[in-house]
Amino acid sequence: MNLIVTQQSPPSIIEKHRLKLVCRRARARLDTIAGADFLLTQIAEDLEQRLAVIKKPFHKALILAPRFSGFVNALGRSMQAATVQLDERVLHDEHLPVDDFDFDLIVSIGQLHLINDVPGMLSQLKQRLRPDGLLLACVPGANTIANIRECWISAEAEITGGLSSRFLPLFDVRTAGSLLQRTGYSLPVTDIDEVSVSYRDTRQIFADLRSMAATNVLVGGQGHAVTRKLWEKFNQKLTARRDSHGKLPASYELIWMSGWAPSPTQQKPLKPGSAEISLADVLKGLE
Repeated sequence: MNLIVTQQSPPSIIEKHRLKLVCRRARARLDTIAGADFLLTQIAEDLEQRLAVIKKPFHKALILAPRFSGFVNALGRSMQAATVQLDERVLHDEHLPVDDFDFDLIVSIGQLHLINDVPGMLSQLKQRLRPDGLLLACVPGANTIANIRECWISAEAEITGGLSSRFLPLFDVRTAGSLLQRTGYSLPVTDIDEVSVSYRDTRQIFADLRSMAATNVLVGGQGHAVTRKLWEKFNQKLTARRDSHGKLPASYELIWMSGWAPSPTQQKPLKPGSAEISLADVLKGLE
């Protein structure tokens, strides 16, 4: 008897049509509303700083990011690299439309969390890197606007007696590192940056979320109707958290992921037990 094993695709949690509509509206807002790109500006600055400390020269880069000049400028100031930029929305079909497999740097900004098969996409990106090429990716972390989400969940539970699927599951830093290891990247590193913001009111918060394409894109994610009563309860709970200046604080967590395409020339971690000096002896010397 022949046993045939098939690999199942991960379940779809992203409604692709809704995602494309949300992203289209977000890009229009970025083009017309002053200051709507503040988070992209911060990410571009972080990107430039991270590239500045890497001594390896890069010659050919691929950027998968919103059409924001700051990302190309960040690469241009950090290296002399031929740069190909694609709108990040090309990732939404889960297939990377790039036939070039010779990049030594790939930068992905803010879209890996909007893909059903994240390991599959990370593998596709690694295939486009030459040996010892670098992937740098930035995604929102699990603690992004945590206080706002807590207030909404609490308000909805009180008003409707249940919860709707409204919030996309986001990575934590440990999960991000595990994904890099699972998909075969060498020397994986993940870390967190936080961007703190103060808002005048809840409408300003949701305006920014729309500009970031951060509204509900989950399959079957409509749930309970957002009634006036629910909105008022949410506002009441969030208003109770105003700071001493009367502002509504919010924090955007940015998880940075970096990993290298395997190469024989890369440093290798030492085998367990191969150290010539024990940690205990080092600590004794510090007493």
